[in-house]
Amino acid sequence: MRLTIVSVLVVCFMQSHGQSFSAEATVSPVEADGFYNIMISPAINAHVNNDFSDLRIFDAQGREIPYLFRREIPTYHINHFVEYEIVKKEFRSNCCTTLLLRNVNRTPINNIHLIIKNAEARREASLSGSDDNKTWFAIKDHFMLDAPRNNHGTQELEIVGFPWSNYEFYQIKINDSIKAPLNIVTAGYYIDQSADGKFTSLPVAINSYDSAIQKKTYVKLLFNNIQFVDKLEIDVSGVKYYRRHATFFEKRVGTKNGTRVTYYHPIQNFELTTGRKAIIELTKIRGQEYLIEIENQDNPPLNISSVKAFQLNRYLTAWLSKDTRYTIRFGQPTLKSPIYDLAFFKDSIPNDVKIIEPRDVQTVAKSDIIVQQSFFTNKNIIWAAIVVVMIILGYMSVKLIRESAS
Repeated sequence: MRLTIVSVLVVCFMQSHGQSFSAEATVSPVEADGFYNIMISPAINAHVNNDFSDLRIFDAQGREIPYLFRREIPTYHINHFVEYEIVKKEFRSNCCTTLLLRNVNRTPINNIHLIIKNAEARREASLSGSDDNKTWFAIKDHFMLDAPRNNHGTQELEIVGFPWSNYEFYQIKINDSIKAPLNIVTAGYYIDQSADGKFTSLPVAINSYDSAIQKKTYVKLLFNNIQFVDKLEIDVSGVKYYRRHATFFEKRVGTKNGTRVTYYHPIQNFELTTGRKAIIELTKIRGQEYLIEIENQDNPPLNISSVKAFQLNRYLTAWLSKDTRYTIRFGQPTLKSPIYDLAFFKDSIPNDVKIIEPRDVQTVAKSDIIVQQSFFTNKNIIWAAIVVVMIILGYMSVKLIRESAS
């Protein structure tokens, strides 16, 4: 009987420390098994905590589904190697090695990257160009072509630089009449491309007014709810030539002398300049109301024609099974980030993962959903439970001995 009481007390203790979610969203069943990027939409972002640690995925049986948290990179660079078509690679005894390359799109270039099998050797070479593969023109004469050694692989890169040209054909002649030829595997060039990450537009209400006394223009930004704001684009009209200093503020709430006060905290300075759209990139900014302060000095006020707000796309990458219904639960400020084995296998996830967006985002009663396993992930609670159980057992043991003695 006493043991039963102790068990009930422990269970009650565990349940009292369960953590509940305040909102959830549903994920439509997928058509095939595989990895998917579940988008964390602005509707979900309004409920999650600041570090996204309270997001959980559950299947129809209530089992927790492992995921990787991912976010877009605002701007990223892609270094891509473009191969030339090797029309001919010929070795002539007692003469030379001829490498004929084709620049199909006649792209203007000033270098050729040669991938050469490892060799400790130097050869004299010359480079010429042609538009028809018949008449050849000199580009670079009598340069030394080194075959560097790669200590970590079987081939290495050699760059041949020359003046800008856009011939369709390039011919490299390597003088190796009395020596073994170099083994040139391929040729091409690297291009560095930049791309912007994916953003989602956020609806925002704008209210601007001018202060002749302070010589400033104020622009208030109000969102429907609390949101992460990662980028702003500001368009100006009304003045042809301008260059104004501006400051971006976030509205905050604090206490002063025991009284609740609201104030605007400066986040970032920027400039509004003729001929250039003002783009403000923000980091870890979350709120509902913001303020832009523009210093006009003695100039006429600017007309802020539009302010566009964007949120950087974030995803939960998870393996989902066909025809299975999933639920995302969130809205628990104190819940820590989960630890899944999937983090060790992120290189196995394809790059072209399909993006799906949850729907039916809604708030739920706190008592509806309990995360019982959260008790076991908190060491402090575990030790506290052990101490409580030991005290209760000790008290009951002493009481039992006394009752037996009497």
